[in-house]
Amino acid sequence: MGALLTAQGFDVRKHPDPNLQGLDPRNICNRGAAGAGVQLERSRAVRVTLFESLTREERKQSKPRLKVFVDAVARSLEEESADPVILSIDT
Repeated sequence: MGALLTAQGFDVRKHPDPNLQGLDPRNICNRGAAGAGVQLERSRAVRVTLFESLTREERKQSKPRLKVFVDAVARSLEEESADPVILSIDT
């Protein structure tokens, strides 16, 4: 997943603290049939590039960058990985 987001200019990292990597089996991302999922933590800086503003009302108005982000995530999910993926994403 990280490679496609990185190719679109997003800074993608795995959190250095294992306790914050979303690996707990009780994490909702890990409770599906596969026992693994994807959790994306987007920084404020990234969210500002995706929406007109971060207020509840203005988050309804996206910027073109949101489509780039969503398309990269969708393509990554199509490639499917058996490993849980927890990424911190920044611009």
